[in-house]
Amino acid sequence: IFSTVFMNLFTPYVYKSLSEKTSGVFFKELMPVYVGIFLPLVMYYSVFSGIICSILLAKEYSSWHFILPCISLGYFFVCLANFPEMIIRFEKPKFVPIGYGGALVLNIILNAILIPRFNIMGAAIGTAASYFFVLVYFSLIAKTKSISYFFTSKKKVNLLFLIPVTECIVYQFIIKQKFSIKPPFCVVLAVLMAASYFLPYLYYYFVRNKRFTQLFEEKNR
Repeated sequence: IFSTVFMNLFTPYVYKSLSEKTSGVFFKELMPVYVGIFLPLVMYYSVFSGIICSILLAKEYSSWHFILPCISLGYFFVCLANFPEMIIRFEKPKFVPIGYGGALVLNIILNAILIPRFNIMGAAIGTAASYFFVLVYFSLIAKTKSISYFFTSKKKVNLLFLIPVTECIVYQFIIKQKFSIKPPFCVVLAVLMAASYFLPYLYYYFVRNKRFTQLFEEKNR
């Protein structure tokens, strides 16, 4: 849901940059924002998968919460792949079905190998791996494989990733192991952890970083 909202919000600007042949510069500004929002979100989903599924799903389904991290990571890959895919659709559209066709074949092969051994987790791993293949393939074809397309050049901003990494490690291996936290308090803890990262991150990009906001103001003129 969040990925769809993000893509719908910025898609008009993406197509504008493609038509003006400035997508390379534009994507180096926008793609790191996507990574900065959704990669930590995958981390939080991973460590809080049990509580998320127990709230949103029926009991017979919530017991499969351990596949949520893998599924979330897979969707992170395929949504990130949408950016180079847009470039390919403009410049080399015939390569788009080849990429998805390759992912389909890979998924079938991985399912045949992994499902008998790992059951439903094997299917989740196969899906995530196939989506990662799509990301790598489209990035190579669109020439967006440089690290500058995925992470900002601002070292202080990249250091913010240490917040969710540290929080998730501490929660998973210390707090979760030593304390029994009831669901309501667990939800509060999850919100506080997420806020400790997203508030400074979003503040930087949408308040402090004038270069990023001006990029969209210029597109509106």
